[in-house]
Amino acid sequence: MFMSSQAFGMHSMFCLKTTCANGGRGGSFLKQRFQTTLTLDHGEREGFQEGFAMNYVKDIPFQDFGEEYAVILVGPPVMMKFTAQECMKYGVTEDHIYVSFERKMSCALGKCGHCKINETYVCLEGPVFPYTKAKGLVD
Repeated sequence: MFMSSQAFGMHSMFCLKTTCANGGRGGSFLKQRFQTTLTLDHGEREGFQEGFAMNYVKDIPFQDFGEEYAVILVGPPVMMKFTAQECMKYGVTEDHIYVSFERKMSCALGKCGHCKINETYVCLEGPVFPYTKAKGLVD
């Protein structure tokens, strides 16, 4: 699974396979079980690469994962869109890509309508959607 998330102005990209070696818990667990690439748009932080998440897709060995992986993108809509397109350029099929619209949620009950995109309530049907549906959710 490849994941890109935004937190405190940084983007994190994780390449997670479901057929990984067993490891411990915590940070070492993540590093032992999953190939990770962490990125920041600008600035420096230990363990992070500087630049846009989509620029690091080319470094992920998707061809080595077989069919046992998923790409999960979490972050600003423009980053998710272009990173998904970049993944597909490197052979990832749409059915392996998932995106998260969690930033849109407010009440999480479908009452306020804040999260509604077209006829879809993100808080009720998501917030993680397969790319095959998400590409039609124009925000």
